[in-house]
Amino acid sequence: MEKLNEETGQSFNDSSIKKLLLIIDELDKSGILDIIYRMAKDEEIISSVKRILSSGFLMNIIDNSDIIMNSLTTIDLSMFPHYTNAVKSIETAIKTEDVRPVGGLTGVLDKIRDEDTQKGIGIVFSLLRSLGRTCSEAEGCPFKDDNAHLK
Repeated sequence: MEKLNEETGQSFNDSSIKKLLLIIDELDKSGILDIIYRMAKDEEIISSVKRILSSGFLMNIIDNSDIIMNSLTTIDLSMFPHYTNAVKSIETAIKTEDVRPVGGLTGVLDKIRDEDTQKGIGIVFSLLRSLGRTCSEAEGCPFKDDNAHLK
């Protein structure tokens, strides 16, 4: 203990070392220490971790962590499957749908007859309405409501 204190220039007491050893022991019992060890020996993983740790993106996340965490607390995580389904439907449409020009107003009217398209339009209008509701000066919306005098 004395040698450790001398080499580091810090004062370690027995209880902090014991606590650290207890943590290491628990990590070993749970198998997490083995996983960390295997990861530390894998050059590809170490290279990726170094890249992540030195990226400007990570520094941006760290610099804005309070804002990010406060915003994330407003998300209802029980709805997460719906969020991923929405993203997945966009991915599917991009990958597999045969997207063609609608062809004017008559083409739009023709497309509207499809039940799934009607549901999609309903979702889009619902999203637009919700975005409009949340867009206020209090929420930091950059748009000025030019029609406020009509309300």
